Amino acid sequence: MPRLTVIIPAYNAASTIKRTLSSALAQGHPDYRVIVVDDGSTDGTGAIVARIADRDDRVQLHRQANGGPVAARNAAIGLSDSEFIAPLDADDIWHPHYLTRHHAVMEDNCASGFSYSYYRWIDASDRVLFDGPRIQVEGCALHRHLLVNFVGNGSSAVFRRNALQRAGNYPEEAVAWRGAEDYLLQLRIAAVSKIACVPLFLTGYRRGASSLSARDPLAIEAARRNAVLLVAREAGVGDRAILRWGSGEAARSAAAISLMRGRPGPAAQRALAALAQDPLGTVMEFFQRARSSLRRQPAMVRPLFGELDPSKEYTARPMVVSPKRLQYGEMLDSVIDGRS
Repeated sequence: MPRLTVIIPAYNAASTIKRTLSSALAQGHPDYRVIVVDDGSTDGTGAIVARIADRDDRVQLHRQANGGPVAARNAAIGLSDSEFIAPLDADDIWHPHYLTRHHAVMEDNCASGFSYSYYRWIDASDRVLFDGPRIQVEGCALHRHLLVNFVGNGSSAVFRRNALQRAGNYPEEAVAWRGAEDYLLQLRIAAVSKIACVPLFLTGYRRGASSLSARDPLAIEAARRNAVLLVAREAGVGDRAILRWGSGEAARSAAAISLMRGRPGPAAQRALAALAQDPLGTVMEFFQRARSSLRRQPAMVRPLFGELDPSKEYTARPMVVSPKRLQYGEMLDSVIDGRS
């Protein structure tokens, strides 16, 4: 039985699955396997994976009718038997130290339900566009995670199997929301266990057809807000400031994604919605992002993800939440920690 299982849901991912699998198979950890669930692809994704599986017995291919990412991930979990589960989307990539560093941190933090690391946005050629936010959160962290989605994507976390099972695996509720399944799962685990952080840029998060940047920003905002409100109700979180700030963060994220897609009108609308929910936080983030954009140096030829030192930043990062807000969330989390 391997210590770790990498699970990859794949739907029409023929253009990226080879590079994703290559990064998964290049891991330095000695004890893991990879399960790819071909979720009803029609573009040859399964054939590509099958050829790789014929050459490398660490890879297992499972084919099923299209059921969406939640069903595909849960099917992969059901096929695994390892202590740790490492999800990887079929268009993302990892640094070769990803599994080794996460496994070491999880072994050192036995009370943690999952660990997460930082990510960099990459383009279709694996070249780095900019860094994701670097927010280090550890221990009891439910309030801080309600306040801001500091993990940020589905390929930057490694889960302990018993924590996944306690949370009910990937949530069916998110299917109707068309997103936020990663965030909702992380929140549910954070409600009952601690979190560990690997403070390194170890994930290449692709900005492409299936990434958040290509989905409906309004659906993303609604899904994130639904996740915040649902877990807050389940966990008995009644702090109105946290809920209001969490809703404001969801609207700001939708505004940023709209702007990234060249849609200034919707971006302005979501920014106004964020301003209504969280005036101070929205104004602060606006100035932080503006300052970050001014500091960011243009790159004629951007480096490949694997060329960068994961311990160093590539671009100036905006803080997505003020330090005082995080301190407030940390104070509430410390109360939970004291009770546990």
